[in-house]
Amino acid sequence: MDEIYSRQTDLSDEGLHRDAAEIGLDQAKFGQCLHSEAAAVRVRQDLEDGKALGVKATPTFFIGHQALAGAPDVEEFSRIINQELAAQAIVLSTAAPPPAVPVPPALSAPTQTKDPTKHATASRNTAPAKTTAETTPSAFGLFGSIPGGGLSRFSAGAATCSEAEAAEQQPTLINTTQLRQLLAGGTNPLFVDVRPPEEVTKTRIPGAVNIPAGEMPQLCNTLPKNRVIIFYESGRTSGDVCAFGRAAGRILLKHGYPFSLVKVYQDGLAGWERSGLGTAP
Repeated sequence: MDEIYSRQTDLSDEGLHRDAAEIGLDQAKFGQCLHSEAAAVRVRQDLEDGKALGVKATPTFFIGHQALAGAPDVEEFSRIINQELAAQAIVLSTAAPPPAVPVPPALSAPTQTKDPTKHATASRNTAPAKTTAETTPSAFGLFGSIPGGGLSRFSAGAATCSEAEAAEQQPTLINTTQLRQLLAGGTNPLFVDVRPPEEVTKTRIPGAVNIPAGEMPQLCNTLPKNRVIIFYESGRTSGDVCAFGRAAGRILLKHGYPFSLVKVYQDGLAGWERSGLGTAP
């Protein structure tokens, strides 16, 4: 891997065989793996995910919602991280306190003792000791990110993609240019907004129906099988890589919907609003 990264400008078959030879790999086996299609689908999917996130080079770092291409020096890296931490601190200071965690009845303190008088006296003089089992709810989500931040979408179960899911047939990702071509060709797609209802009530692609991704298994059969279905999300954050749209698309494909009719608009609502496409058919 180090050899490949050190020579990214030459990823030809000849260059890769050269790198393999230099580190002592079996040339015959390497050649078979290189030309095999076994991992090609997953590689292409990872590539599309990277493009949807805004990755234009390797390495690319994400600090909050900011994509940082290349390898910055330590001072610049530290400056951007500190800037993001300061911004998060401001958000946290204005956020509502997290809800209290209810204590199960089985863990509650006993309400009576054999000697109520002695118990009352002791409780006034001695504060209960904290144990290592006590925890304070954090204002941060999983991965240490602020809920709703760039990483929060990846911490949600429906946003992640397991190895088994990645091996399934995936819907086609399309960008705004490809969507424009579909519409110009006379396609009359049905747009399906997979966001929560409270987000859809604010704004949506005109004519779109709302089926949250979590409800797709129960409601997928309400969608027509003779019309192009285009799933979309908000497209407003760097963390929005159409994971929920792809999950919804996989469900349709598993229920017998034609592959050619199931698509995911990776630029989302934000891309639609920037495109000037106007009213959906």
